[in-house]
Amino acid sequence: MKLIDKYIFKSITPNFLLGILIFSLVNLIQFLYDLVSFAIEHDIPTVKIFTLLFYILPFVMTFTIPIGVLMGVLLTMGELSGNYEIVAMRTNGLPMINIFRPAVLFGVMVMVFHLFFFQYILPWGNKNYVITKYELLRRNPTLEIASKKKFIAGDIEIQVERTDTKKQIFHKLKIINNKDNLLLIAEEGFFLQKDEKLNAFPLVLKNVIGLPYIRREIDKNTVQDFYHTMTLYINDFDIKKIMPRGAEMEGIIEVIRNIKKVELANIVAEMKTYHNAMQQYYDAASTEDMMSKTTDANQIQSMKTMITQMKLSAANHKRDALEKMRSVITPKNDIYILHRKFSYAVCAILMALLASPLGIINKRKGKEIAFGFGILMYVVYNSLLTTGNFAWQFGYMSPIAGAWLPNMVIALIIVLINYLKIKKM
Repeated sequence: MKLIDKYIFKSITPNFLLGILIFSLVNLIQFLYDLVSFAIEHDIPTVKIFTLLFYILPFVMTFTIPIGVLMGVLLTMGELSGNYEIVAMRTNGLPMINIFRPAVLFGVMVMVFHLFFFQYILPWGNKNYVITKYELLRRNPTLEIASKKKFIAGDIEIQVERTDTKKQIFHKLKIINNKDNLLLIAEEGFFLQKDEKLNAFPLVLKNVIGLPYIRREIDKNTVQDFYHTMTLYINDFDIKKIMPRGAEMEGIIEVIRNIKKVELANIVAEMKTYHNAMQQYYDAASTEDMMSKTTDANQIQSMKTMITQMKLSAANHKRDALEKMRSVITPKNDIYILHRKFSYAVCAILMALLASPLGIINKRKGKEIAFGFGILMYVVYNSLLTTGNFAWQFGYMSPIAGAWLPNMVIALIIVLINYLKIKKM
Protein backbone atom coordinates (compact mmCIF):
# COMPACT_ATOMS: atom_id res chain seq x y z
CA MET A 1 0.00 0.00 0.00
CA LYS A 2 1.33 3.44 -0.96
CA LEU A 3 2.18 6.09 1.63
CA ILE A 4 -0.70 8.32 0.46
CA ASP A 5 -3.16 5.42 0.79
CA LYS A 6 -1.96 4.67 4.32
CA TYR A 7 -2.26 8.33 5.27
CA ILE A 8 -5.86 8.60 4.01
CA PHE A 9 -6.73 5.27 5.64
CA LYS A 10 -5.33 6.53 8.93
CA SER A 11 -7.39 9.71 8.64
CA ILE A 12 -10.67 7.92 7.80
CA THR A 13 -10.56 5.39 10.67
CA PRO A 14 -11.09 7.75 13.68
CA ASN A 15 -13.79 9.69 11.82
CA PHE A 16 -15.47 6.39 10.90
CA LEU A 17 -15.49 5.29 14.55
CA LEU A 18 -16.78 8.73 15.60
CA GLY A 19 -19.69 8.46 13.15
CA ILE A 20 -20.61 4.97 14.43
CA LEU A 21 -20.42 6.18 18.04
CA ILE A 22 -22.64 9.24 17.50
CA PHE A 23 -25.37 7.50 15.48
CA SER A 24 -25.31 4.42 17.73
CA LEU A 25 -25.82 6.60 20.81
CA VAL A 26 -28.71 8.39 19.09
CA ASN A 27 -30.34 5.04 18.29
CA LEU A 28 -29.69 3.70 21.79
CA ILE A 29 -31.72 6.51 23.38
CA GLN A 30 -35.08 4.90 22.50
CA PHE A 31 -33.93 1.52 23.85
CA LEU A 32 -32.50 3.16 26.98
CA TYR A 33 -35.86 4.80 27.69
CA ASP A 34 -37.70 1.48 27.26
CA LEU A 35 -35.20 -0.41 29.42
CA VAL A 36 -35.32 2.17 32.22
CA SER A 37 -39.12 1.86 32.30
CA PHE A 38 -38.70 -1.93 32.25
CA ALA A 39 -36.23 -1.76 35.18
CA ILE A 40 -38.55 0.40 37.29
CA GLU A 41 -41.59 -1.77 36.55
CA HIS A 42 -39.87 -5.10 37.27
CA ASP A 43 -37.31 -3.95 39.87
CA ILE A 44 -34.33 -4.95 37.69
CA PRO A 45 -30.73 -4.24 38.85
CA THR A 46 -28.88 -1.49 36.97
CA VAL A 47 -26.11 -3.92 35.95
CA LYS A 48 -28.64 -6.05 34.06
CA ILE A 49 -29.90 -2.99 32.17
CA PHE A 50 -26.38 -2.19 30.96
CA THR A 51 -25.99 -5.86 29.99
CA LEU A 52 -29.13 -5.62 27.84
CA LEU A 53 -27.86 -2.39 26.27
CA PHE A 54 -24.59 -4.13 25.43
CA TYR A 55 -26.39 -7.03 23.74
CA ILE A 56 -28.75 -4.74 21.79
CA LEU A 57 -25.81 -2.69 20.47
CA PRO A 58 -25.14 -4.94 17.41
CA PHE A 59 -28.80 -4.54 16.35
CA VAL A 60 -28.48 -0.77 16.70
CA MET A 61 -25.24 -0.78 14.67
CA THR A 62 -26.85 -2.56 11.69
CA PHE A 63 -27.02 0.62 9.63
CA THR A 64 -24.78 2.92 11.66
CA ILE A 65 -21.76 1.06 10.18
CA PRO A 66 -22.43 2.26 6.57
CA ILE A 67 -23.29 5.71 7.92
CA GLY A 68 -19.96 5.61 9.77
CA VAL A 69 -18.24 5.09 6.40
CA LEU A 70 -20.11 8.10 5.01
CA MET A 71 -19.10 10.25 7.98
CA GLY A 72 -15.49 9.03 7.96
CA VAL A 73 -14.93 9.73 4.26
CA LEU A 74 -16.80 13.06 4.31
CA LEU A 75 -14.81 14.40 7.27
CA THR A 76 -11.49 13.11 5.96
CA MET A 77 -11.94 14.53 2.46
CA GLY A 78 -13.13 17.79 4.01
CA GLU A 79 -10.01 18.02 6.17
CA LEU A 80 -7.70 17.17 3.26
CA SER A 81 -9.45 19.75 1.08
CA GLY A 82 -9.46 22.41 3.80
CA ASN A 83 -5.74 21.94 4.47
CA TYR A 84 -5.02 22.17 0.71
CA GLU A 85 -3.52 18.67 0.84
CA ILE A 86 -5.65 17.56 -2.11
CA VAL A 87 -4.37 20.57 -4.08
CA ALA A 88 -0.80 19.51 -3.23
CA MET A 89 -1.50 15.95 -4.34
CA ARG A 90 -3.01 17.15 -7.60
CA THR A 91 -0.06 19.50 -8.18
CA ASN A 92 2.30 16.54 -7.87
CA GLY A 93 0.40 14.73 -10.60
CA LEU A 94 -1.79 12.46 -8.48
CA PRO A 95 -5.17 11.95 -10.24
CA MET A 96 -8.43 12.28 -8.28
CA ILE A 97 -9.23 8.62 -8.82
CA ASN A 98 -6.07 7.70 -6.86
CA ILE A 99 -7.07 10.07 -4.06
CA PHE A 100 -10.52 8.51 -3.82
CA ARG A 101 -9.19 4.94 -4.13
CA PRO A 102 -8.31 4.50 -0.40
CA ALA A 103 -11.81 5.64 0.59
CA VAL A 104 -13.44 3.09 -1.73
CA LEU A 105 -11.04 0.39 -0.53
CA PHE A 106 -11.98 1.28 3.05
CA GLY A 107 -15.64 0.81 2.08
CA VAL A 108 -14.83 -2.63 0.63
CA MET A 109 -13.11 -3.66 3.87
CA VAL A 110 -16.10 -2.48 5.91
CA MET A 111 -18.41 -4.43 3.58
CA VAL A 112 -16.46 -7.65 4.28
CA PHE A 113 -16.58 -6.94 8.01
CA HIS A 114 -20.31 -6.23 7.77
CA LEU A 115 -20.95 -9.66 6.23
CA PHE A 116 -19.00 -11.22 9.11
CA PHE A 117 -21.04 -9.01 11.45
CA PHE A 118 -24.34 -10.32 10.04
CA GLN A 119 -23.18 -13.94 10.24
CA TYR A 120 -21.79 -13.99 13.79
CA ILE A 121 -21.98 -10.77 15.82
CA LEU A 122 -25.61 -9.73 15.20
CA PRO A 123 -27.16 -13.20 15.89
CA TRP A 124 -24.94 -13.50 18.99
CA GLY A 125 -26.18 -10.15 20.33
CA ASN A 126 -29.85 -10.84 19.55
CA LYS A 127 -29.78 -14.33 21.10
CA ASN A 128 -28.07 -13.13 24.28
CA TYR A 129 -30.49 -10.21 24.52
CA VAL A 130 -33.46 -12.60 24.35
CA ILE A 131 -31.93 -15.06 26.84
CA THR A 132 -31.04 -12.32 29.34
CA LYS A 133 -34.42 -10.63 29.13
CA TYR A 134 -36.19 -13.99 29.35
CA GLU A 135 -34.33 -14.79 32.58
CA LEU A 136 -35.37 -11.41 33.99
CA LEU A 137 -39.01 -11.78 32.93
CA ARG A 138 -39.44 -15.46 33.73
CA ARG A 139 -41.79 -15.40 36.67
CA ASN A 140 -42.21 -17.58 39.71
CA PRO A 141 -45.41 -16.21 41.25
CA THR A 142 -45.08 -18.32 44.41
CA LEU A 143 -41.64 -16.94 45.27
CA GLU A 144 -42.61 -13.39 44.27
CA ILE A 145 -45.70 -13.40 46.49
CA ALA A 146 -43.79 -15.04 49.36
CA SER A 147 -41.13 -12.31 49.31
CA LYS A 148 -43.26 -9.24 48.52
CA LYS A 149 -46.73 -10.29 49.76
CA LYS A 150 -47.95 -8.87 46.47
CA PHE A 151 -48.09 -9.91 42.82
CA ILE A 152 -49.20 -7.77 39.87
CA ALA A 153 -49.95 -9.22 36.43
CA GLY A 154 -51.70 -6.88 34.01
CA ASP A 155 -55.07 -5.83 35.46
CA ILE A 156 -54.89 -8.35 38.31
CA GLU A 157 -53.31 -7.59 41.69
CA ILE A 158 -52.89 -10.32 44.32
CA GLN A 159 -52.32 -9.44 47.98
CA VAL A 160 -51.52 -12.07 50.61
CA GLU A 161 -51.65 -11.82 54.39
CA ARG A 162 -49.64 -14.95 55.23
CA THR A 163 -47.58 -17.53 53.28
CA ASP A 164 -46.70 -21.11 54.17
CA THR A 165 -43.39 -21.39 52.29
CA LYS A 166 -42.94 -25.13 52.96
CA LYS A 167 -46.35 -26.12 51.56
CA GLN A 168 -46.38 -23.13 49.15
CA ILE A 169 -49.90 -22.17 50.23
CA PHE A 170 -51.17 -18.61 50.65
CA HIS A 171 -53.64 -17.63 53.36
CA LYS A 172 -56.09 -14.72 53.41
CA LEU A 173 -55.82 -13.65 49.78
CA LYS A 174 -57.30 -10.57 48.19
CA ILE A 175 -57.45 -10.51 44.38
CA ILE A 176 -58.34 -7.24 42.65
CA ASN A 177 -59.43 -7.42 39.01
CA ASN A 178 -59.44 -3.81 37.83
CA LYS A 179 -60.66 -4.71 34.34
CA ASP A 180 -63.85 -6.44 35.52
CA ASN A 181 -64.23 -4.31 38.69
CA LEU A 182 -64.13 -7.46 40.80
CA LEU A 183 -62.78 -8.17 44.27
CA LEU A 184 -62.17 -11.77 45.34
CA ILE A 185 -61.44 -12.69 48.95
CA ALA A 186 -60.21 -16.25 49.53
CA GLU A 187 -59.28 -18.28 52.60
CA GLU A 188 -56.32 -19.90 50.87
CA GLY A 189 -54.78 -20.46 47.46
CA PHE A 190 -51.86 -22.07 45.65
CA PHE A 191 -50.34 -22.17 42.17
CA LEU A 192 -50.28 -25.26 39.96
CA GLN A 193 -47.60 -25.98 37.37
CA LYS A 194 -47.55 -23.50 34.48
CA ASP A 195 -49.91 -24.37 31.63
CA GLU A 196 -47.58 -24.12 28.61
CA LYS A 197 -50.43 -24.19 26.08
CA LEU A 198 -52.16 -21.22 27.69
CA ASN A 199 -48.85 -19.62 28.75
CA ALA A 200 -50.42 -18.99 32.16
CA PHE A 201 -50.12 -19.97 35.83
CA PRO A 202 -53.30 -21.60 37.29
CA LEU A 203 -54.10 -20.14 40.72
CA VAL A 204 -56.50 -22.34 42.72
CA LEU A 205 -58.55 -20.47 45.33
CA LYS A 206 -60.70 -22.00 48.08
CA ASN A 207 -63.70 -20.53 49.93
CA VAL A 208 -63.95 -17.46 47.74
CA ILE A 209 -66.23 -14.46 48.14
CA GLY A 210 -66.73 -12.26 45.07
CA LEU A 211 -68.11 -8.71 45.09
CA PRO A 212 -67.65 -5.43 43.18
CA TYR A 213 -64.30 -3.79 43.87
CA ILE A 214 -65.66 -0.26 43.40
CA ARG A 215 -69.30 0.39 44.27
CA ARG A 216 -70.55 3.03 41.92
CA GLU A 217 -73.88 3.31 43.78
CA ILE A 218 -74.77 2.70 47.41
CA ASP A 219 -76.89 -0.43 47.38
CA LYS A 220 -77.84 -2.35 50.51
CA ASN A 221 -78.86 -5.34 48.41
CA THR A 222 -75.41 -5.88 46.89
CA VAL A 223 -75.08 -9.58 46.09
CA GLN A 224 -72.02 -11.48 47.28
CA ASP A 225 -71.07 -14.58 45.30
CA PHE A 226 -69.57 -17.53 47.13
CA TYR A 227 -67.40 -20.19 45.50
CA HIS A 228 -66.06 -23.29 47.17
CA THR A 229 -63.24 -23.56 44.59
CA MET A 230 -62.13 -21.20 41.84
CA THR A 231 -59.23 -21.26 39.37
CA LEU A 232 -57.73 -18.08 37.94
CA TYR A 233 -55.19 -18.07 35.12
CA ILE A 234 -52.42 -15.51 35.53
CA ASN A 235 -50.86 -14.85 32.12
CA ASP A 236 -47.11 -15.10 31.75
CA PHE A 237 -45.20 -12.79 29.37
CA ASP A 238 -45.12 -13.47 25.63
CA ILE A 239 -41.57 -14.35 24.57
CA LYS A 240 -42.28 -13.05 21.03
CA LYS A 241 -42.48 -9.52 22.44
CA ILE A 242 -38.89 -9.66 23.71
CA MET A 243 -37.18 -9.30 20.34
CA PRO A 244 -36.80 -5.78 18.96
CA ARG A 245 -38.89 -5.20 15.87
CA GLY A 246 -37.07 -6.25 12.71
CA ALA A 247 -34.32 -8.19 14.48
CA GLU A 248 -33.36 -11.67 13.28
CA MET A 249 -31.81 -14.57 15.15
CA GLU A 250 -30.20 -16.23 12.10
CA GLY A 251 -26.97 -15.46 10.32
CA ILE A 252 -26.54 -15.34 6.54
CA ILE A 253 -25.73 -19.06 6.23
CA GLU A 254 -28.78 -20.04 8.32
CA VAL A 255 -31.09 -17.87 6.19
CA ILE A 256 -29.70 -19.49 3.01
CA ARG A 257 -30.35 -22.93 4.51
CA ASN A 258 -33.92 -21.92 5.37
CA ILE A 259 -34.46 -20.80 1.77
CA LYS A 260 -33.06 -24.09 0.45
CA LYS A 261 -35.37 -26.08 2.74
CA VAL A 262 -38.44 -24.16 1.58
CA GLU A 263 -37.39 -24.46 -2.06
CA LEU A 264 -36.97 -28.23 -1.60
CA ALA A 265 -40.46 -28.41 -0.09
CA ASN A 266 -41.67 -26.39 -3.08
CA ILE A 267 -40.14 -28.91 -5.53
CA VAL A 268 -41.71 -31.86 -3.69
CA ALA A 269 -45.11 -30.12 -3.68
CA GLU A 270 -44.82 -29.39 -7.43
CA MET A 271 -43.99 -33.05 -8.10
CA LYS A 272 -47.12 -34.11 -6.19
CA THR A 273 -49.21 -31.61 -8.15
CA TYR A 274 -47.88 -32.90 -11.49
CA HIS A 275 -48.51 -36.46 -10.31
CA ASN A 276 -52.16 -35.65 -9.56
CA ALA A 277 -52.55 -33.92 -12.93
CA MET A 278 -51.00 -36.87 -14.77
CA GLN A 279 -53.36 -39.21 -12.93
CA GLN A 280 -56.30 -37.24 -14.31
CA TYR A 281 -54.78 -37.38 -17.81
CA TYR A 282 -54.35 -41.15 -17.39
CA ASP A 283 -58.02 -41.47 -16.43
CA ALA A 284 -58.93 -39.48 -19.55
CA ALA A 285 -56.77 -41.81 -21.69
CA SER A 286 -58.48 -44.85 -20.15
CA THR A 287 -61.85 -43.36 -21.06
CA GLU A 288 -60.64 -42.84 -24.65
CA ASP A 289 -59.59 -46.48 -24.79
CA MET A 290 -63.06 -47.54 -23.63
CA MET A 291 -64.61 -45.23 -26.23
CA SER A 292 -62.70 -46.98 -29.04
CA LYS A 293 -64.33 -50.29 -28.08
CA THR A 294 -67.94 -49.06 -28.22
CA THR A 295 -70.17 -48.49 -31.26
CA ASP A 296 -72.99 -46.54 -29.62
CA ALA A 297 -72.93 -42.98 -31.06
CA ASN A 298 -74.60 -41.40 -28.00
CA GLN A 299 -72.20 -43.13 -25.66
CA ILE A 300 -69.21 -42.03 -27.79
CA GLN A 301 -70.38 -38.38 -27.71
CA SER A 302 -70.90 -38.59 -23.94
CA MET A 303 -67.41 -40.03 -23.49
CA LYS A 304 -65.86 -37.29 -25.68
CA THR A 305 -67.50 -34.63 -23.52
CA MET A 306 -66.28 -36.39 -20.39
CA ILE A 307 -62.71 -36.65 -21.74
CA THR A 308 -62.64 -32.94 -22.65
CA GLN A 309 -63.89 -31.99 -19.19
CA MET A 310 -61.34 -34.27 -17.50
CA LYS A 311 -58.45 -32.77 -19.50
CA LEU A 312 -59.60 -29.22 -18.80
CA SER A 313 -60.04 -30.07 -15.13
CA ALA A 314 -56.53 -31.56 -14.98
CA ALA A 315 -54.97 -28.50 -16.65
CA ASN A 316 -56.88 -26.02 -14.48
CA HIS A 317 -56.15 -28.00 -11.34
CA LYS A 318 -52.43 -28.05 -12.13
CA ARG A 319 -52.31 -24.32 -12.90
CA ASP A 320 -54.36 -23.25 -9.85
CA ALA A 321 -52.51 -25.59 -7.51
CA LEU A 322 -49.10 -24.38 -8.68
CA GLU A 323 -50.07 -20.69 -8.41
CA LYS A 324 -51.51 -21.16 -4.94
CA MET A 325 -48.59 -23.27 -3.79
CA ARG A 326 -45.92 -20.88 -5.07
CA SER A 327 -47.60 -17.91 -3.44
CA VAL A 328 -47.64 -19.70 -0.08
CA ILE A 329 -44.47 -21.80 -0.08
CA THR A 330 -42.01 -19.48 -1.85
CA PRO A 331 -39.68 -18.14 0.90
CA LYS A 332 -40.25 -14.47 0.06
CA ASN A 333 -39.58 -13.20 3.58
CA ASP A 334 -36.31 -15.14 3.91
CA ILE A 335 -35.23 -13.97 0.44
CA TYR A 336 -35.92 -10.36 1.45
CA ILE A 337 -34.01 -10.76 4.74
CA LEU A 338 -31.02 -12.34 2.98
CA HIS A 339 -30.79 -9.63 0.32
CA ARG A 340 -31.34 -6.91 2.91
CA LYS A 341 -28.23 -8.14 4.75
CA PHE A 342 -26.18 -8.00 1.55
CA SER A 343 -27.74 -4.64 0.72
CA TYR A 344 -26.61 -3.19 4.06
CA ALA A 345 -23.08 -4.51 3.49
CA VAL A 346 -22.75 -3.21 -0.09
CA CYS A 347 -24.08 0.14 1.13
CA ALA A 348 -20.68 0.74 2.78
CA ILE A 349 -19.03 0.91 -0.68
CA LEU A 350 -21.79 3.17 -2.02
CA MET A 351 -21.40 5.52 0.95
CA ALA A 352 -17.66 5.76 0.26
CA LEU A 353 -18.32 6.51 -3.42
CA LEU A 354 -20.95 9.10 -2.48
CA ALA A 355 -18.88 10.81 0.21
CA SER A 356 -15.59 11.05 -1.72
CA PRO A 357 -16.58 13.85 -4.17
CA LEU A 358 -18.93 15.52 -1.68
CA GLY A 359 -16.22 15.69 0.97
CA ILE A 360 -14.17 18.24 -0.93
CA ILE A 361 -15.67 21.26 0.85
CA ASN A 362 -14.53 24.13 2.99
CA LYS A 363 -12.85 22.92 6.19
CA ARG A 364 -14.62 25.42 8.40
CA LYS A 365 -18.05 24.02 7.53
CA GLY A 366 -16.92 20.46 6.90
CA LYS A 367 -18.05 18.83 10.15
CA GLU A 368 -21.43 20.56 10.25
CA ILE A 369 -22.17 19.56 6.65
CA ALA A 370 -20.90 16.02 7.23
CA PHE A 371 -23.12 15.48 10.27
CA GLY A 372 -26.11 17.07 8.58
CA PHE A 373 -25.63 15.01 5.44
CA GLY A 374 -25.15 11.87 7.55
CA ILE A 375 -28.48 12.43 9.30
CA LEU A 376 -30.16 13.13 5.96
CA MET A 377 -28.81 9.91 4.40
CA TYR A 378 -29.78 7.92 7.49
CA VAL A 379 -33.38 9.13 7.21
CA VAL A 380 -33.50 8.70 3.41
CA TYR A 381 -32.02 5.18 3.48
CA ASN A 382 -34.37 3.92 6.19
CA SER A 383 -37.36 5.55 4.48
CA LEU A 384 -36.46 3.80 1.21
CA LEU A 385 -35.94 0.52 3.06
CA THR A 386 -39.40 0.82 4.63
CA THR A 387 -40.87 1.68 1.21
CA GLY A 388 -39.22 -1.37 -0.35
CA ASN A 389 -40.44 -3.60 2.47
CA PHE A 390 -44.07 -2.53 2.03
CA ALA A 391 -43.77 -2.57 -1.77
CA TRP A 392 -42.79 -6.25 -2.00
CA GLN A 393 -45.30 -7.28 0.69
CA PHE A 394 -48.13 -5.66 -1.30
CA GLY A 395 -46.87 -7.17 -4.56
CA TYR A 396 -45.60 -3.99 -6.24
CA MET A 397 -42.06 -5.40 -6.59
CA SER A 398 -40.10 -8.55 -5.86
CA PRO A 399 -38.48 -9.13 -2.43
CA ILE A 400 -35.04 -8.73 -4.05
CA ALA A 401 -35.96 -5.35 -5.57
CA GLY A 402 -37.48 -4.25 -2.25
CA ALA A 403 -34.28 -5.07 -0.37
CA TRP A 404 -32.02 -3.34 -2.91
CA LEU A 405 -34.24 -0.27 -3.51
CA PRO A 406 -32.23 2.09 -1.20
CA ASN A 407 -28.94 1.07 -2.83
CA MET A 408 -30.36 1.56 -6.33
CA VAL A 409 -31.46 5.09 -5.43
CA ILE A 410 -28.07 5.90 -3.85
CA ALA A 411 -26.29 4.53 -6.94
CA LEU A 412 -28.37 6.87 -9.13
CA ILE A 413 -27.46 9.81 -6.85
CA ILE A 414 -23.75 8.90 -7.16
CA VAL A 415 -23.99 8.80 -10.97
CA LEU A 416 -25.83 12.15 -11.01
CA ILE A 417 -23.31 13.86 -8.70
CA ASN A 418 -20.32 12.65 -10.71
CA TYR A 419 -22.00 13.65 -13.98
CA LEU A 420 -22.61 17.18 -12.66
CA LYS A 421 -19.01 17.47 -11.42
CA ILE A 422 -17.59 16.27 -14.74
CA LYS A 423 -19.89 18.66 -16.63
CA LYS A 424 -18.80 21.54 -14.38
CA MET A 425 -15.12 20.74 -14.95
